[in-house]
Amino acid sequence: MGRFMLVLLCVLSAPLHAQLRVTAVDRVVVAEDRAWGGVRFSPDGARLYLTPPDYRGIWEHTVETGALRPITTDQGSGFGFALSDDGRRLAYRRTTYDEKSRGRRQEIIAVDLSTGATETIGAGRNVGTPAFAGAMVIARADERDLAAPVPNGAATAVLGIEQMKIAVMSGGVRRLLEPLGEGRYVWPVLSPDKSSLAAYELVQGAFVCGLDGSAAVLLGPYRAPAWARDGYWLVCMDDRDDGHQFVGSRLVAVGRDGGRSVELTGTGTINAMYPACSPVENLIACVSMTGELYLIRYEAEAR
Repeated sequence: MGRFMLVLLCVLSAPLHAQLRVTAVDRVVVAEDRAWGGVRFSPDGARLYLTPPDYRGIWEHTVETGALRPITTDQGSGFGFALSDDGRRLAYRRTTYDEKSRGRRQEIIAVDLSTGATETIGAGRNVGTPAFAGAMVIARADERDLAAPVPNGAATAVLGIEQMKIAVMSGGVRRLLEPLGEGRYVWPVLSPDKSSLAAYELVQGAFVCGLDGSAAVLLGPYRAPAWARDGYWLVCMDDRDDGHQFVGSRLVAVGRDGGRSVELTGTGTINAMYPACSPVENLIACVSMTGELYLIRYEAEAR
């Protein structure tokens, strides 16, 4: 078989993924007059969880009604909080300081989102960001696990960043990954089918890899990757700075194989940052450089 025919057959046999096209960009006017620094969808896509740029507090915004309610105003709570798979609980890290001793104390707090009841999972001087493995909160405090091993070993979760590596639980086994070799990793996110993860390395950029860190594919110099619900596209921010502050940002969708990219927003429009994708519909939430909340609707067009 000729080389051209072999390449053609490979192309024709490769899975086809629809092209993304933005259909609407809407600014969401939230009840409280404040700037937002990050956003996350609930598992059913009905609610957004918002945090300000300084991570002091988490608010719940209902997409359909526009209702807004505070979940917590604890310092540092908005950095690396987690939602359970059923959307019933939220876990976050609370940081307090003792002025007298100049010491720091951190706690993992779990909140029942229907009742508001809170539970302290554990505490220490240095506590990692929490994650959910099934219904169980997983975190570490002062180099020790705060929870017992996950029963039956079936749970899969990205546990955050430890020692600049990606902490992952898969098959009941906890691993620290360096998929691109020694580096500095941030923004790890699990794929919708929990078979792979995406993250960002400070020198090499965004990438996708297996749960054991294998088969890493570089996506480009994009940051804060978020999986679209189809599990093929990742929505990332492509930002510019002057060495001191952001001067522009756009959203780009990149195929998980690294071969395709689509500009979703131009840098001259809303300067979109830190995207989150709905798990149930073609909807992206993001914030602007000035802290406004936006919803971006898209459709998938056959290529």
